[in-house]
Amino acid sequence: MDRVEEARRKREALIGGIKNFMKPTLGKVPYSVVMHQSASHLYLQVVDYCCWALYVKHERNELRPWQQIQDLVKSDFDIFAKGAQDWY
Repeated sequence: MDRVEEARRKREALIGGIKNFMKPTLGKVPYSVVMHQSASHLYLQVVDYCCWALYVKHERNELRPWQQIQDLVKSDFDIFAKGAQDWY
């Protein structure tokens, strides 16, 4: 399976999970799930960079990106510190 197909499958699984959650919550209220490319909007690029900076800080102990944004972050904690189960 190529990367494009894998990304499509993951996106569809995520949308399916969101819809399964929203159905009992919203009932018959119409809604749509939209997933924009981060390159399509400046704010999405900012959020993408912040998420990436936190990722490399925790996964690779690479602190330079984190140091660029740390004064803008209210809190940072390891959400999985109490368990070893992987969540996807």
